[in-house]
Amino acid sequence: MRPQVAASNSQPNRTELRVKAAAMMGDLVAGIIQACCFAPWPPSFPPWLPGLMQILTLAWLARRTFLAPNPSSAFWRGLTFGFGGFGAGIGWVYISLHVYAELPAALALSATAILALGLALGPAAASWLCRTLYPASPPHGTRWAQGLQAIACFAGAWTVFEGVRGYAFTGFPWLAVGYGQMDSPLAGWAPVLGVYGVGGATVLVASALAWSLTARVRWPVALALLVVVCGWTLQQIEWVQPQGQPMSVRLLQGNIRQDMKFDPELALSAIDRYAQLTEAGQATLTVLPETAWVLPWLAAPDAARERLLTLAQQRKTWIALGIPLPVADPWKVAMLSLEDGVTNSVVLLGPQSGQRAQFSGRYDKRHLVPFGEFIPLGFHWFVDMMVMPMGDFARGPADPAPLAVADQQIAFNICYEDLFGEELTSRVELGATILINVSNIAWFGGSHALPQHLQISRMRSLELGRPMLRATNTGVTAAIDHRGRVLTQLPIEQEGALDTKSQGMRGLTPYARFGNRVCMGLSLLILLGAVWQNRRVRSRAP
Repeated sequence: MRPQVAASNSQPNRTELRVKAAAMMGDLVAGIIQACCFAPWPPSFPPWLPGLMQILTLAWLARRTFLAPNPSSAFWRGLTFGFGGFGAGIGWVYISLHVYAELPAALALSATAILALGLALGPAAASWLCRTLYPASPPHGTRWAQGLQAIACFAGAWTVFEGVRGYAFTGFPWLAVGYGQMDSPLAGWAPVLGVYGVGGATVLVASALAWSLTARVRWPVALALLVVVCGWTLQQIEWVQPQGQPMSVRLLQGNIRQDMKFDPELALSAIDRYAQLTEAGQATLTVLPETAWVLPWLAAPDAARERLLTLAQQRKTWIALGIPLPVADPWKVAMLSLEDGVTNSVVLLGPQSGQRAQFSGRYDKRHLVPFGEFIPLGFHWFVDMMVMPMGDFARGPADPAPLAVADQQIAFNICYEDLFGEELTSRVELGATILINVSNIAWFGGSHALPQHLQISRMRSLELGRPMLRATNTGVTAAIDHRGRVLTQLPIEQEGALDTKSQGMRGLTPYARFGNRVCMGLSLLILLGAVWQNRRVRSRAP
């Protein structure tokens, strides 16, 4: 009889394990679907569909968090969800490590998985904190005040930890939830609270729906609709006004493969090809991508420098050139010596530029990419395993003034600097009327990193009320208006030139004035209120 008892006792355990495994697989799949809600999206699908799908996947995690038996269980549910989302969303990291850095496939895959797991700590921490601050699970906590506390806790915790991800270790806010709502009514919150605020509103709607389903009450649906309607109403507000006349712009896309970009012969060929594309246009401003020239200015052939300078002087036009430069002296003159360091820069050649390379303007990148432009402490062993040119760049000055082009003020940003909207607010406050991003993410081939980066630039335009022009090596080269709409773009991985016009804007959105302070302040107040309420309830408990 004893073996039979053991068998009967083990059967429920196996069933319970199967149920837990299926639920965990559901968390993983929900995270993967959430990653699919970011760009790219099939153009035949309605634009609001990704935002709706994202809300439903986040509602899944919110409900799983509310029903978790303890905070530890909530943590693992959030971690599984986050790992699925980031693993699918940033899978393009594997391309750069394996294809271009020539790391073995197993090592590149492991590094990508470790990065995804580290990023997944954000959703995990949000679920853990929510479940900690709201210890009662439905149906025991069905009163509206308790439900509102649970809903607000999840949204507030998610927003705070997403903000932490945007700052910690120089920040990596890629795939912040708000980007998935770029074409939904919730995007109306962007000019007020920024991408983190859009993400917080999205999670608030999702958690309200989850609580409605879990506690079987209707009032959270009204709360979710209120947040959506407020976002739609904010979309109707025109926060900024036109500045000057539309400016003609020519955006160049060289489409040079990353593993060939630093070949000496190809580098000279690229310089010549970019000059031809520049000469073929008649725009007021021509923009070349990041490191279109891989040679410092005075190290390039004299004929190439004179060709661009002559073109700018004779046509009374401006040329923005991505190029590595020695650290600037007080007069912003390109020096031959590289002893003081090199910056990843954009130089502006204009009608007044002289033969001694007195630039009309210069922007030096400040927010550098770990492993690409500097090596984090303790990771030299990892970089030594890679077969790729690594830069050790100096940082540019903080809050540089915009550069004047015709009657517009241009604020340049390089590569993934446009992920950090809070760093662009000061440039807009200083008078920038147009934003320009020059980029080279050929490290990731033709992967979904390219349309994701375009989506990020669209959000910056919407937050700050400024058009964003993008000149990239392999894509996506595009013109975006001040409301985040793509006006025109080039196909990825094709050489070409995009001729367009851009209307500069003036005036400040609330986000341009206050940055992330309002959004993060509200989120922290929500969490502090939940902490106070939680202690109050526990002190009254017998």
